[in-house]
Amino acid sequence: YVLNNSNTVQTEPIYRLAKQNQITQNISLWKGRRNENGQISLQSTNTTLSKPTLSDIDSAIVWMLRKDLHRKLPSLLNDVKKWIDLLSIYYPGSDLVKNFLHYLNEFMKNRNTLSSMELQNYVNSTSTIKLPDLKLNHCNGSDTTKRGYPCTLWTLFHSMTVKQALLAEQNKLPSNTKPSNMIVSIREFIRKFFLCEECAAHFINMTSNAENEIDSYKGCVLYLWRGHNKVNQRLRYDVISNDPVWPKVPFPTKQQCHLCVVKIDEKGDALEYDENETYNYLKRFYQLTNKADNQNYNHALLLWFFLFSFSTLCSY
Repeated sequence: YVLNNSNTVQTEPIYRLAKQNQITQNISLWKGRRNENGQISLQSTNTTLSKPTLSDIDSAIVWMLRKDLHRKLPSLLNDVKKWIDLLSIYYPGSDLVKNFLHYLNEFMKNRNTLSSMELQNYVNSTSTIKLPDLKLNHCNGSDTTKRGYPCTLWTLFHSMTVKQALLAEQNKLPSNTKPSNMIVSIREFIRKFFLCEECAAHFINMTSNAENEIDSYKGCVLYLWRGHNKVNQRLRYDVISNDPVWPKVPFPTKQQCHLCVVKIDEKGDALEYDENETYNYLKRFYQLTNKADNQNYNHALLLWFFLFSFSTLCSY
């Protein structure tokens, strides 16, 4: 009934519990979606968080401030200042961390020198705003060696490109901003502060011509998305970095965005995308708000309601 009458089934899946039958085989949680041809597809799913949360990108900031940036002080002070300034403008996370970055930026602006210890003291003691604890949701791997900080960084980078594109659509960007600036800044952050040298070398090489390849803010969003898919393709069968619970397949999948994927291969992996639809999907996926964590709570509450209703019905 819901699939037949909902106006959003092409973008928002409908969840239901299914008893054993010829289609579902087992009692589980199933996701149903109606495509533009009117066909309904069912897919088994679980309660794993599929959309990034504010906690994921907040954790990226907490990690880099406490573990990465201070290592290159005082020699790379100007680079740290530039990165903090960029974050203070485009950070798309929680209000608490936004305010922290704002005051940290003010603190650093007039500093001609800053030691590693001074930055650590500010972050851990001097600042009246205290950073949250690390908390991974979307970026929580199947064990402690999977996903984690690299995943939070990718999520942060994607979210920042989306925020910049949204500001551009609203004509709220400074006149001297260029579409390629964001990727160039991310590239320099990776070059100077990311500890995995091999990873940094791949990223730098992949984005080496960004200044000439990005000519719009929409193009910036899609540029990073294409690059991330290339990285996942290269690492797909890498035993060390690949998480079996989160396989490195082309994103988004046909199930995640039916309208985005134009062509798939024999394994169901996306081969060709409609980039206009993909851009719209990426804006929805990475446009994080203070309600993101509440949405996950509401999904869990909805699941609880289904389970409770189902068990009550079965008791009659």
